[in-house]
Amino acid sequence: FFLSHEKPSLLGGFLPFFAMGWCASKNRSPASPASQKCLREGCSYKQHTSQGHGFCCNLCKMQGDHGPLCERQHHGGAKPAAVNSGEAPKPQVPPVTKVAYGERASLKWEPSLVFGPNAVGAGTPMTATETMHIEAHKGQLFASFGKWMSPEFVKKQGDYKPFISKLASAGGQWVLDMCDQGLSKHALRLTCLKSITFSRDCEGKDITPVQLLTACYSLGKHGNCMMFRVDDDDRAPGTQQKWQDCNYTGQRKTDNGGSGTARAVLVHRDAQTGVDRIFALEGMLGVMSGVYDPRSGAAGRVTWDKAPEKMDLSSVGNGKAKQLPFRPLSLVVCNGRLFMSSASWILERQDGPTPVWKGVIDISKIRNDGTLAEEVGGIRGMTAVQSPAGNGSSILFCWNPNSTSKSWILRCDFDEKTKQLVQPVEETSINAEAKKYLQTEELAYTLAAYNNMLPSQVGKHQCNLIGFEIVAHGGALKKLQLDQPKKTHAYWAGGGIACRVNEKDYFVIEVGGAGGTGQALTAVRCFANSPFPEEPKTIYFGGYDCNSFPSNHTAWIWKCTPN
Repeated sequence: FFLSHEKPSLLGGFLPFFAMGWCASKNRSPASPASQKCLREGCSYKQHTSQGHGFCCNLCKMQGDHGPLCERQHHGGAKPAAVNSGEAPKPQVPPVTKVAYGERASLKWEPSLVFGPNAVGAGTPMTATETMHIEAHKGQLFASFGKWMSPEFVKKQGDYKPFISKLASAGGQWVLDMCDQGLSKHALRLTCLKSITFSRDCEGKDITPVQLLTACYSLGKHGNCMMFRVDDDDRAPGTQQKWQDCNYTGQRKTDNGGSGTARAVLVHRDAQTGVDRIFALEGMLGVMSGVYDPRSGAAGRVTWDKAPEKMDLSSVGNGKAKQLPFRPLSLVVCNGRLFMSSASWILERQDGPTPVWKGVIDISKIRNDGTLAEEVGGIRGMTAVQSPAGNGSSILFCWNPNSTSKSWILRCDFDEKTKQLVQPVEETSINAEAKKYLQTEELAYTLAAYNNMLPSQVGKHQCNLIGFEIVAHGGALKKLQLDQPKKTHAYWAGGGIACRVNEKDYFVIEVGGAGGTGQALTAVRCFANSPFPEEPKTIYFGGYDCNSFPSNHTAWIWKCTPN
C-alpha cells in the first residue's frame, strides 16, 4: 500500500494494521437506500438508510443543505458518479455557496483548473494527475504539476514530463509557463516551487530587492537541479517563459532515490555575516547554500557552495550519525533563526562564517509511535506561528511517523530565559479533527501538511491551513464518498483542510463545501492566497495523491471566497 511516491510500497506493514479486528467490506458503495423520497420539499435524494429521520441527512433536515454523511442517492434510480475513473467529472458550475455541518465559514467555491473531457480553466492543452504546488509571484499565480501514475507513466510511453502553469488574472485561464526546458525533461516531478527575495548581495550590501521564482527537481545520482524563471524573457515557445536551470549539488556517488529530493527552498539572512543566503535541501547530506552575486552569469545569478553545510548530530539519534536518517522535508525561519527537519529530528543552523547545523530536537526520544517510515515522512510542514505566551514565535509541525499516522500537530516553543527550543507539546491530531467533521470514528491512516501550513483568512478567522488525506474503513465505507478502494479500506474522496485558529481551536472545511465537488479530490497538497486585488481574501487549493493507483486527469485547483 503505497503511501507516497518515492519509495517502495508499505504493503507489508499497512494492511495487517487494517486487519486487526476491522470488518471488511467488499462493496465501497452505500447500501441499498430506502425507496422513499427525502421529506424535505425540493430535495431529490432518497431517505437516509440508517439515520431514521426520513430525510437524506441531518443537515438537509435542519438547513436544507447536504452534510458529509449524506448518501446522495437520487430518488428515481440515478447513480452517483464514480470516482477516479480516469475521467474528471464536471465540477459544479456556476459557483455554489455552502455552509457545512461543523464548518464555521460561509464560502463560495468554484473550480479554477480541472482537467479531462470536462476541463475548466485551461487556456492551453494540458493534463496532470497531481497538483504539487501553488505559488504567488510578482502579482501572478503559478502551479506545478506531475503525471505520476498517468497512463503514459504506467506504460512508460508518451509524455509524462512535469510542467508549470501560470494564471495572470482572477478571471483568466491557466497557460503553460514551463515544460521540457533544460534537464527538467528528465525529471518525474518538480519537488518544490518557491518565490524568494534577496535584499542583500554576496558581500552583505543592500540591493534593490530581487525576486526570483524557483523550481527544484532531482535527477538521482546526477544530482539536484534548480530552475529560475527569467521574468523578462518570453522567447520560449508558445506561452512559455524562459527558465534557466543549474545543478546545485553536482554528481552523487549513489542514487539516493527519493532520499535526495529537494523539498524546500528559502532565503535566510545570516545573523553573523549579514549576507542573504539561499538554502535548498540536498537529501540525507543536509542543505546546500548559495548567495546572490549581481556580477555572476549563473542561473539566477546565484553562486552555490561546493559542498553541503556541516552538521553536528551528536544530540539526536544515537549520537553517532554522519548524515540525516532520511530525506529532509521542511525549512523554516523562526525568530530570525533557521531550522530544518528530517525524520524525527529538528536541526538549527548556527550562523557565521563557518556554519554548522546542530540537532536540537528528537521526537522519537519523547514519543513511542513505532519505527519511522520515510515514505510517510516524519516531521512535515514546519511553520512559524505566534507563541501562545505572546512573545515571539513558535514552530508548528505535523508528526507523520508511519502507516499508523494520525497526523499529530505538535508545537515547539522557546524557553524565555535560554531562548532555546524546548520539547514539543501536542495540540491535536488531524485524524481527531476529521472524525468530528465527518461524524465517524472509523478513520485511520492520515497524512497531512504536504508542504506547509499557510497563514490565511477563512471567513472571519485568521488561521493556518493544513491539507490532508485520510483512510476510511468499517462502517465509514458505507457513509463517505470514496476513492482508491480496497476490500477493507479506501481513501475519503473529499478535499479536507484543517484550519488552526490557535492552539486550542481547530475546525475542518471541505473543498466545494459539504459533500465536495463531484470530483475525487482525495488530498489537499497545496494552497496560496490570491495575489489578485480584484478577489480579496480568496484562497486557491490544489492537490490529489495517486497513492500508486493508476490515475488520469485527477489533478485539480479550486478556489474559495468569503460569502
